[in-house]
Amino acid sequence: MNSEHAKAILSAYRPSGAEMAEPDFAKALEQARIDPELGRWFSAQQALDTQMRQALQSVQPPAHLKGSILAAKPIRVRRSRFHLSRPGMLALAACIVALLGAASLMLPQKSQLMTLASLTGEIVRMTNEDRITVAVSNEDSGKLNQWLAVRNAPHDFEFPPGLAGKSRLGCQVYSIHGNKVSLVCTRLEGGQVVHYFVIDRNRLKDPPPIGKPVFEQSDGISFATWSDAKSTFVMLHAGDVSDLRKLL
Repeated sequence: MNSEHAKAILSAYRPSGAEMAEPDFAKALEQARIDPELGRWFSAQQALDTQMRQALQSVQPPAHLKGSILAAKPIRVRRSRFHLSRPGMLALAACIVALLGAASLMLPQKSQLMTLASLTGEIVRMTNEDRITVAVSNEDSGKLNQWLAVRNAPHDFEFPPGLAGKSRLGCQVYSIHGNKVSLVCTRLEGGQVVHYFVIDRNRLKDPPPIGKPVFEQSDGISFATWSDAKSTFVMLHAGDVSDLRKLL
């Protein structure tokens, strides 16, 4: 399979990774891995698709929109001018706002430097709102690393001692304030699931100390944060802080 053929196939690839097991998509993904130019295009395409999906899910039409449209009177043309009733004008204005919002989705989301509090706060909200998912399920850390690399997300990182050698459940890539954040989920012997988030350290205004985990608890979620020279890590689970200390 050449890169042009792979590009045509990957243009239909969804960010959820649902097609990853299909032979044609698997071959196209492999081509994107070995062709840097195709890999960069695919990463940008997936980021845009993810932004569009998230933005569309957040759009809520005005509560009065349906009633305004139904109440609008027909447009009357007079000497090259038209007249809209007040309800019609409201409906038209609402449609214009919606169209402008949709158009803005086509623009790349600019990344913004974050504080550690904004990063952990968003991760805790995602957890409590049951928005944590995996795009690809695989126990092979190497394949998960490859999947993250294709998407230009953090991937070349170490796991803490308590997670080293454990079976992986899968991985995902999130965009938080335009910054790519990798997630790898691991199941422990007792059935507990630990979420391991990784972001480039230079994307934070106040990264946590290097090699010195800081433990916190918020809304029933325990998490630890620390950094190395390249990355910042957030490890969390729905349990006691003491459980995380044992893993580190």
